[in-house]
Amino acid sequence: MAIEERLYFDPVTGRGVAFSLPGCVAEHGKLGLTAIGETHEAAQALYAQAVAALDLAAGCEGEPLPQR
Repeated sequence: MAIEERLYFDPVTGRGVAFSLPGCVAEHGKLGLTAIGETHEAAQALYAQAVAALDLAAGCEGEPLPQR
């Protein structure tokens, strides 16, 4: 999904999304990610793209996020 959406972290450009804790997906339904961009706004845009791609892959596109 990250490769298809071109979200992966590129060490050459220093931009992209780094996913963490993938082992928690199966057991807890959670994972982590860090979005890195040239600006705060660019990082926020990458984060939003990653969340949208994950929602689409999980089949919950458009559903509201649970409240903490």
